[in-house]
Amino acid sequence: MTNSLELPPEIIIKIGFCIPALIEEPSPNTHVALKAFRPQTFFACFLVSRTWYQSLLPVLWYAYCGDSMSRIPNDVIARYSHHFRILRPALVHPGPLHCTHLSVLELDRYETCTYKEHLQLSQLVRENPGLRVLTRTRATSKSMTLESDDFVGLKSLEVLTLGGWKLSDRRLFGILRAVGSKLRILRLHRIYGLLPCDLSPQLELDGFADINSRIDDGSLTLPYLETIETDIFNGGPGNLGIHDLEEFVAGFPRLETLVTGIPASSQTSCLASALRDCCPRLRNLRLDAWGVSEDQLAALVGPISAIGLSSLQLDNICVGKELTSAISQHAATLQHLRLQSAYFQLDLQAVVEMLVECWQLKTFGIQSMYIFNENVAETLKSQLWGQRLERLSLGFETGVNRGEVMDFFHSKSREDSTWTWRHADWKLIAFRAKNADVRAATRVLLEKAFEIVREMGCLHTFEWDGFPFTRTLV
Repeated sequence: MTNSLELPPEIIIKIGFCIPALIEEPSPNTHVALKAFRPQTFFACFLVSRTWYQSLLPVLWYAYCGDSMSRIPNDVIARYSHHFRILRPALVHPGPLHCTHLSVLELDRYETCTYKEHLQLSQLVRENPGLRVLTRTRATSKSMTLESDDFVGLKSLEVLTLGGWKLSDRRLFGILRAVGSKLRILRLHRIYGLLPCDLSPQLELDGFADINSRIDDGSLTLPYLETIETDIFNGGPGNLGIHDLEEFVAGFPRLETLVTGIPASSQTSCLASALRDCCPRLRNLRLDAWGVSEDQLAALVGPISAIGLSSLQLDNICVGKELTSAISQHAATLQHLRLQSAYFQLDLQAVVEMLVECWQLKTFGIQSMYIFNENVAETLKSQLWGQRLERLSLGFETGVNRGEVMDFFHSKSREDSTWTWRHADWKLIAFRAKNADVRAATRVLLEKAFEIVREMGCLHTFEWDGFPFTRTLV
């Protein structure tokens, strides 16, 4: 039998990564479990031998999370910071931090960051050319900016998240050009100071300039990009429009997931063609389409994917026959669908007909300001659908107090043990109708909602107005 003292360092290191240093502990003030830094097991292992100490010390300090490790003295953090590979500080650390081999750096929502501290963080980015994941966000800053020079050395970056910055004068274009060689996931939110064509190649300045005079080698191409999540194409001051989005996606041949908004009154046919022709792998779409007409939304959704959509979420939309027919074009591949209708613009019968055609659906959610009543329930039950659904979410207006919904789910779980209602604070909700007739009418209403899901044999989660109700399948 091998003596533990004689284990090679590589085996000891593997053991170290199996030892948890962050332990979930209940908060004294809430029911939420929080992670706390508890390195006692590591300290015990350090005593085995010098080899164990030297092998496990870098493992203990492999990651620094400010939320969980904030009580560690600053001088201790500075002393061992050269071991960090993952850095998630909750606040700007006074330092000095000797991190030059980080793979993950998350500088998230620095509301109180001074300009001097901002420069220190930019220097930290430059000192870690091996970064694979970088997050730099602020709560809101229409004056603080980032320079593309800070990103030039990040040739291994795979995930980039930027938010709350002013990136005027084509800074965003320069940043994306600098990190684009291996980037897979890009998130851009609350970016200010953008102008039309800011993400396009610069124009030649000799003589007149037009769209065909752009410098060929200045285009923005991210060959490995798979996911884009952004709100910079919503139109309006400081944002880009749908034509910029059309040009933007043309350089992403491996794009699979697009999360974006588009301006009101958009004409969408060119965007649909660009996505279909330039992004042949696109299969997941989430779109905020406030103010976009139903016919234009249908013209985008129907032909958008060359292989068929697998996941579709549409927010702030008009839901009618034209749109549901466009969604049905993806019936053979669509597995996840969520619709949020704007105000009362919802043709529920058209939705039911679409659900019948989309037989592959595993999850479906709908949110509307329609009042859930007997007519709505009968429409939803008028045809057989959802036989493969695993999760259903209904978000209609009910006029019912949330406490009464919780009481109903709790009583259902007692009547049928296959259904489970668990909510830590359900007993604390005191808003319930005092009138017995109102409570009885509420139960009848919720029973009608429950009848919709009763025959769905694969359903394991029914969510009503945000409250999940789960079933054990036998």
